[in-house]
Amino acid sequence: LDKFQADTCELLRPLYTHTKGMRAIFTHHGHMVRAGDVVRIPHLETTLAALSNEGVRLMREGWLSSAILADQKQRGGLLTEDDLKRYEVLREAPIRLKYRDFEVILPPPSSTGGVLTAFTLKLVAHFEVVRMEHGSAAHLRLLFEALAATSRARPYWDKAVAERPWHDAVDYFLSDRLIAPFLDEMSSALQGEAPSTAAKEPPGPQSTSHLSVIDGEGMAVALTTTAGESAGYVVPQTGFIPNNILGEEDLNPAGFHQWQAGQRIFTMMTPAIVMRDGRIRLVTGSGGSNRIRSAILQVLVNVLDFEMPLEAAVNAPRVHVEDGVMQCEYGYDPHTVDELERLGYSINRWTTRSIYFGGAHSVALENDGKLVGAGDDRRGGAVATIG
Repeated sequence: LDKFQADTCELLRPLYTHTKGMRAIFTHHGHMVRAGDVVRIPHLETTLAALSNEGVRLMREGWLSSAILADQKQRGGLLTEDDLKRYEVLREAPIRLKYRDFEVILPPPSSTGGVLTAFTLKLVAHFEVVRMEHGSAAHLRLLFEALAATSRARPYWDKAVAERPWHDAVDYFLSDRLIAPFLDEMSSALQGEAPSTAAKEPPGPQSTSHLSVIDGEGMAVALTTTAGESAGYVVPQTGFIPNNILGEEDLNPAGFHQWQAGQRIFTMMTPAIVMRDGRIRLVTGSGGSNRIRSAILQVLVNVLDFEMPLEAAVNAPRVHVEDGVMQCEYGYDPHTVDELERLGYSINRWTTRSIYFGGAHSVALENDGKLVGAGDDRRGGAVATIG
């Protein structure tokens, strides 16, 4: 483990020490694993090898299915044989959005993050960001107002997707008619001196990772994955640690045992690909639950509007709006932050850079055809070139 991984294990100590099986993995000699320790998960190698050979059948009707169901029965779990057999992966067309001279491709539902990011970009597209100085009061006010407007609009999305087919809900939510009043509110706030309000959003976990890839032929992958923080136990003889997605407040705000059977759970995961003139320009995404949207928005604006080099665009300080408060990461000019406070914005100043603000690991194709990558140093990002 490196320091970031060890710190994450420490953060999740209650889950990682919840059962004997978890303690056997995540505690060494009576203490939580530390940087430099080797974590070994018994039986996981066998399970992964079987998955690679047998694929989905192993989870539907193979020995892994049997092990999971036996464990569920013993522990009073809710998963049934029918659940595992009937589950299907949906492959839906992505959301395609014009932004400046670019096309931004975002995930459709069940990603809530994709449609909300598209909404924010449609708002920002009405303003001349290129005329602003990065990190200026005008820039940060624009980010606050766009993110706050999206949080106020989110109930319209939640209601639409509950009542309509996904495609109809997306078309409705991203329509000019729905966006217009929020754009007017943004414009009024930016022309005046009083900030607008932001709706409350539920807190979220720290358990999501992202991988961005571009190959020499111009093919790209934006892959965001999440395991939740784990459910705190290991399925015996498998090394398989189930997730705790239904226990995460931002995904299941109604609480335990309230989710409607048969309904897919939504996610904030928002892998994104940007095209220009038919070529991949940028691949990005982030972990960070409800901070995913603000992280991706700022990387996109940094690259597409401010034309910052990718490394600088990914690792520049960020802001996030939570319950009407602008969370302001360390790195901004203190005088600029003072100015925002004088204008009435509620600011929480961070004295460090933090995992809180996401981890937007990204790759890009520059105008000269050069491939570049940038790992977000908030979440242990790294870059590798192969071949």
